[in-house]
Amino acid sequence: MVIKTYICPSDPSVSGGLCTTTYAGGDKFAGGCYSANYFVFGNPGGSRDYWCVQGANALPRSVPDGLSNTVLFGESYASCGLWGGSSFAFGSLWADSTSKWRPIMCHNNVLREGLHGYSPCLPFQVRPRTFVNCDPSRGQSGHTGGMNVCLGDGSVHFVSESISPATWAVACDPRDGNVLGADW
Repeated sequence: MVIKTYICPSDPSVSGGLCTTTYAGGDKFAGGCYSANYFVFGNPGGSRDYWCVQGANALPRSVPDGLSNTVLFGESYASCGLWGGSSFAFGSLWADSTSKWRPIMCHNNVLREGLHGYSPCLPFQVRPRTFVNCDPSRGQSGHTGGMNVCLGDGSVHFVSESISPATWAVACDPRDGNVLGADW
C-alpha cells in the first residue's frame, strides 16, 4: 500500500508511489523516499553484514553528540542502482528490510562485509541518474542544490550539496564528539 507521506515529489525513481526497479519484483511494492541513518539505528560494530543491519542502538543514549547535532533521517531514492538498468537495482521499501530493500543511508557499501565500525559517512548524492550512478548505500536527493534531513531533535534542515565531506560525516556520526563545521 502506497503511503503518500513516504514519497518525495522530487524523487524521479518512483512511479505512482511504487519502486521502479524490476529486480525481484520490486516494482510491485510501495517505495519510500526517506531513509534512516545506519550509524544511529544499525549496529556498525557487528561481525558481518547480517548483524550490522540489526538495530542495536538506543535513543538518546546512543547519541552522545546530542540529538540536535545528529542526522537521524535523510532522503533516498525509492529505486537506485549503479549497474546500468532496472533489472538489478535496489529499492527503499519500508515494508521489507532485507539486504536489497534497506531504507538506510551511511551504509557506505551495498554489502558491508569486512567493513566494521563507523567509517565516515559518504556524502549524499544530488540528482543522480536512477539506474546509472545512484549509490544505494548513500542518501540521494531529487532536489536541486541539496537534501532534506531530520535531526534527532525533530528539526528538519535543507543541507547544501556544497557541504564538506568532513562536516557531513560529523553530522551523521552520533558518537564521534566532533563539532559541526561552519558549512553546516
